[in-house]
Amino acid sequence: MGKLYEYDSAYYEWERKIETMEVQRYFPIFVSLKQKKVVVIGGGTIAARRVETLLLFGCEITIISPNVNEIIKEMILKYPDFIWERRMYQQGDCAGAFLVVAATNCREVNWKVGQECRQNGIFVSVADRKEESSFYFPAIAANGAMVVGITSSGTDHRQTAQAAQEIRNCLNYMDRREKKVEKEAAKCELE
Repeated sequence: MGKLYEYDSAYYEWERKIETMEVQRYFPIFVSLKQKKVVVIGGGTIAARRVETLLLFGCEITIISPNVNEIIKEMILKYPDFIWERRMYQQGDCAGAFLVVAATNCREVNWKVGQECRQNGIFVSVADRKEESSFYFPAIAANGAMVVGITSSGTDHRQTAQAAQEIRNCLNYMDRREKKVEKEAAKCELE
């Protein structure tokens, strides 16, 4: 067999490390949610955080929950396209959804939602059981068209939140610096 190139050996070393890791790593993928149906089952704190994130991406959100917290009530008033179905989850509620969030305070309901989604090939985030989820909600750092998603594969939420905040700070700094440069350039053009 011929000589391996440097990148080949680095790749195989990386592959060996992956094989011995105990943590499942997830591939970061960015998809358009614009006008896609997203169903959120639950109306509490976690559901509210997920909805706040989803609103940044132009999807059509339906919340199914007999009750919602004040944050979600405010979002419903602010965004008239929001659909809130004031009832308990029923089998079939996820039909036609691109993505579903199961964020109730009932383990059995979250499990049923996850089952329905997995059986129908729908992306699902089960808030209380990462192993039942087909994707993770990343911590988001966004500025203009730039979006950064960060996850620790569900192992260290605090570290993920800290990293996301540092990246947000960097993006804000870059934005301020760019505006300052544009302002300086505009001054030079006037002179």
